[in-house]
Amino acid sequence: MLHPPLELQSIKASLVDIYLNEVEIGTPYIAFDSSAYNHVAVSVDNLDTWQHNPSYYHNIINSEWFKVQSFRRIVYVQWAEILREHGIDLGEEGFTELVGR
Repeated sequence: MLHPPLELQSIKASLVDIYLNEVEIGTPYIAFDSSAYNHVAVSVDNLDTWQHNPSYYHNIINSEWFKVQSFRRIVYVQWAEILREHGIDLGEEGFTELVGR
């Protein structure tokens, strides 16, 4: 949406910032130990998984990728709230990434 309604302009700006950060950071590789790097699929949908065991996943939780995905979750919640306030059914309109937020 090039020109979103006033209520969604901050959401759009935040999402653009998130996407730019993801591009800048690139694919996240997080070290679980000093000998190996493993691809970690941290997403807005699995942040809680990583937070449940912070001593084991400290490298993930302290990564820039994790911080960006945490910010994405906050923005998605705000976006979903705004749409609901305007009577928009998230699932019906295809906003599947926002359903349940």
